This record gives sequence, C-alpha cells and structure tokens, in this order.
Amino acid sequence: MYLFEKIIAICIKNQYNYCMRQRFDVGDFVQVTHPAGEQGIIIEKQPINKNIKYPESTLWHPDEYKCKVKFVTSSETKWVRAKWLEHLSKKS
Repeated sequence: MYLFEKIIAICIKNQYNYCMRQRFDVGDFVQVTHPAGEQGIIIEKQPINKNIKYPESTLWHPDEYKCKVKFVTSSETKWVRAKWLEHLSKKS
C-alpha cells in the first residue's frame, strides 16, 4: 500500500503543477479581469519579489509573478499581476 500512496501523492503534485503554475507565457493573448476588461498580448514576465533568485526551470504560481501586457486598443503597456489575467488564446 505504501507504493500506491506514493504514486497518488506524485499524481496530485503533478496535477497541482499543471493547473496552478505558470499559466501565462510571452505571446499569449489575454484579458485583464481586474479592474477592467482590456485585452492585450504578454510581452514580458517576471517575479513580483525581485529579492528571491529563482532557478531558470522554476514555474511560478500566479500570485508570484506579473506580466507586461501591450494592449490592443491603445499604445499603452502595463505590468499586470498574473492572477488578474485570463486567457483568450495561448501562443502556439
């Protein structure tokens, strides 16, 4: 039974990482959910806390990073928290 429990724990961890970590990539078409519904393309992303040094392979939780979004309806570019974004289209 111990092996079965380890397998279940690994599956749960992998599902968490798949669903919760680093949903947005450069080139994704997104919509801002807070405070307005502006649409744009992600042109850069970075951790919110610059004092923590993350390894290159680290996948960030949406609460841990922000995205620089170039809006399609204006020439404005803004940093937006990842948790305030939703996908309209993923970069293929």
